[in-house]
Order: sequence, then structure tokens, then C-alpha cells
Amino acid sequence: MNRFLTRLTALMLTLALLLAPLALAEDTPDGAIDEGAEYEEALQNEPKVTVSQDELAVTPGLDPDWVNILLAGSDSRTGKGYSRTDAMIILSLNVRSGQVRMTSVMRDIWTPMHGRAPQKINACTVFGGPTLAMRTLNEDFRMNIEDYVLIDMQAIEEVIDLIGGVELDITEQEFYALKKSRNATDTDLITPPEAFGTVTLTGEQALAYARLRAIDNDYERTARQRRVLLAIARKAKTLPLGELTKLIVTCLNYVETDISLVDVITLARVGLATDLDAIEEMRLPVEGTYTSGKMPENGLWVIQPDFDANAQALHDFIYGPAAE
Repeated sequence: MNRFLTRLTALMLTLALLLAPLALAEDTPDGAIDEGAEYEEALQNEPKVTVSQDELAVTPGLDPDWVNILLAGSDSRTGKGYSRTDAMIILSLNVRSGQVRMTSVMRDIWTPMHGRAPQKINACTVFGGPTLAMRTLNEDFRMNIEDYVLIDMQAIEEVIDLIGGVELDITEQEFYALKKSRNATDTDLITPPEAFGTVTLTGEQALAYARLRAIDNDYERTARQRRVLLAIARKAKTLPLGELTKLIVTCLNYVETDISLVDVITLARVGLATDLDAIEEMRLPVEGTYTSGKMPENGLWVIQPDFDANAQALHDFIYGPAAE
């Protein structure tokens, strides 16, 4: 029974950690082309790349106490294969200290890709599945990622609803922005609370809250995503076994991973000892290390980073600055 509960906790921790980057999708700037269904269809029709597990371009010599895993969120798989990833993060867990660090990778990064022409990093899975995504991250940022968890974004709303919603402290500005959001159409939140503060949000509302863009800036939006993440994790820890069992069945319908059961249990032990309030976060590319704008040849809005500078920033974040 303890092992079963440990596996449940591991999956819930993974699911919770995925929520923050799922809401990091950037608004398309004015003048950039609309990357909708037609663009997705065009990508699906391009040739695919096969990357085996022994072709992940793993960087040797990194601290073995840190395990780095690709967490990715996307729409459901199409008839032709994988969709683009709306979110990619590198989840770093220290198996000795229990530290957890998350690095969000912006979806519009323009990057070289093994076996094909450069493209936005969120298209890796379309061309070569999660293995091409791991290889690209390893090559771009000198990493050693060999495992992944891919989750269907449709799971987020369903899971939050399954646990009875999440409680969040919201401001008056956030409340009225949420009411107007086109991403929150259900009518549970019709009137404001007597005093703005703790409100229980449905899955649809919580995801809309995490995606609020217009009222402040990206830094505040990232903070909202973290609040939702922590709310899910805290709520999941309070559920009785029967409800956790239902939750695991739901989650398994939406999750694809190459992590073995033995490794899940090992990582779960780290997760059980983790203080969720102490999780550290960063985003790639870091400020001052990139340019952005439309590609003149195709109108795509892209981010073009200094990969060396960002690889160093990522290594400093996970492993600490190198000794002089």
C-alpha cells in the first residue's frame, strides 16, 4: 500500500509541476502570422525524424545527483502523430538533497534540429516525438536529459475538477479579469466575494487564472501559475485513497512517459520530501541573452537566443556557478 501511495504522489507531483509551464504560452505579437490549425497541418505534413534512445546527444560529466527530466504539455495527439508542445520545462531533482528546480523553455525559441532545418522548439515533437525534443534541449543547453513525461493539456481542467477545485487568493483586478476571460466560460464565479481573498476555482477557471496576461506582466503571470501549481499539489495531498485512485486512473489516460516504475518510485521519495514552497524556478532564455521578432521570410515570430550564454545560465541555476 505504501508503494502504491508513493506512485500516486509521484504522478501528482509531476502533474502539478506541469501546470506552471502549460500556462506560459505567449500572445502572438501584432503583425505576426496566426499559427493555428493550418500551420499545425503544414508541420504535420513535413518529413519526420527518428531519434533513438542512444542518439540523445547527452552531455557527459554532469553531477549525477541531479536528475533532469523533460516535462512537456501539448494538445492531444493527432492522427498523424504528436502535436506541438505548448509547454516544455526541465525538471531537475537532486536525489540526495531533495531539492527541486524547474526551468521553463519558451516555445518560440528558434533552434537547429537534428535531421532537419531549424524551426521553433515547440515543433520538436511533431517532427521526431519526445526523443527529438530531448536531443534538441541537450544540444542547445549542454544537458543530459534522457527521460520525459508528456501530458495532454486537456487533463488539467479535468484533474482540478476531479479534486473538487482549488483554492486561491485573488485580487479584485484578477477577479474581474477572470470574469471577462474567454477561457473561463462557466458561471460559478458570477458575483465577487464580500472581501477579495480566497476563492474556489474550477478547472476551467484555474487554467484561465494561470493564463491572465493583460492586467500586469509576465512576472506576475508566472507567480499566478506557481500559486495554481501549489494549490493542486496541496489539495492532492489531502485526498483519501479512494479519490486518489480515481485521480490516478484519470491521469494515466493523459500521460505518456518512458520513466520506469522503479525510477518513478525513486523520484517519488524525493517528491515526498520536497517543500513545495522551496521549489526554485527560472526561464530560458534569460533576460539580456536574446532577440525576438518576425522572421522576414515567413512572418513567424521567434526568439533567437545566445545558446552558449543560456546553457551557462542553466548550468549555474541547477548545479551552481563553476569554481573560479
